[in-house]
Amino acid sequence: MIRLCKRCSNDITGTHHNRKYCSNVCYEKERYKRTGSRTTPEQRKKYYQKRLEQEGYSEKLQEQGRKRAKKVRDFMNRYKIMKRCRDCGYKQHHVALDFDHVIGEKIINVCNAKSIKQAKKEIRKCEVVCSNCHRIRTYKRLYPCKPDIFKATYEVEEKLEGSF
Repeated sequence: MIRLCKRCSNDITGTHHNRKYCSNVCYEKERYKRTGSRTTPEQRKKYYQKRLEQEGYSEKLQEQGRKRAKKVRDFMNRYKIMKRCRDCGYKQHHVALDFDHVIGEKIINVCNAKSIKQAKKEIRKCEVVCSNCHRIRTYKRLYPCKPDIFKATYEVEEKLEGSF
């Protein structure tokens, strides 16, 4: 006897004999079809607005956000100490260590990540360096040294000194 999924008519003969759907996706779609869509965007907006008006609900959401942000910050702080500065080896305090984006396109600042997953995704594009090394790297990246720049600088200074 061949058994078919109630929603998409796929063959489910090889599955458990009490099963009526080939997957949870089909089951959920069929359930929504029977009961009507869960809600419309307007209904959801009205529901969430009503929830926000409940006493203590917005404070609860804020507390959850603070806890989540603390977990993300703690993760990044531990990671920076573990990796230490790539250039000089500094690892005394996480505050003095930065993430230097060197690979790929920067989507967000790592410190603005809302989850550990999002932070990890952005950290893959970074190297951990101390603040001093980071400033030096950035300067070299923005103003690459030209061979005659020092000569030109001294010539300008000599001209200025002669005018006084």
